[in-house]
Amino acid sequence: MESGAGVSLSRRGFSSLAQIPSDVVERVERDHGARGGYVLSLAQNRLTRIDDMYIFRHVVELDLSGNMLRSLDGLEALTWLERLNVSQNALTTLDAVAAMPQLRELLVAENDLVQLDAVAALHSLAVLDASSNNVAAHRL
Repeated sequence: MESGAGVSLSRRGFSSLAQIPSDVVERVERDHGARGGYVLSLAQNRLTRIDDMYIFRHVVELDLSGNMLRSLDGLEALTWLERLNVSQNALTTLDAVAAMPQLRELLVAENDLVQLDAVAALHSLAVLDASSNNVAAHRL
């Protein structure tokens, strides 16, 4: 999967996106967004909500693994997202991903999921890892 440059904000102890300084967000968007998208890692923080995810408008690959997310509310704004890693969280639903028609890779291992109905709307999806969840057999 081709994408622009990578930006790592991993292991910074953020519990909310509001803790990321606005000048950092502006610089990331200015320097990387103009190149057609970028990879963003917010892995291994303490994020519990991502309502403000729209601030990273041009992200095409997003790593939110190893946080404390229970839902993906806020990701709906990222309709151009191609790769999403939300493994090792506490997710119980994937409803927000239904609004991501460009999503080609979805990693949701080690969560609290019991169903995967939302992925049926993802016609571009080529890779799905839902291992270590409580999902019964599911047909895509």
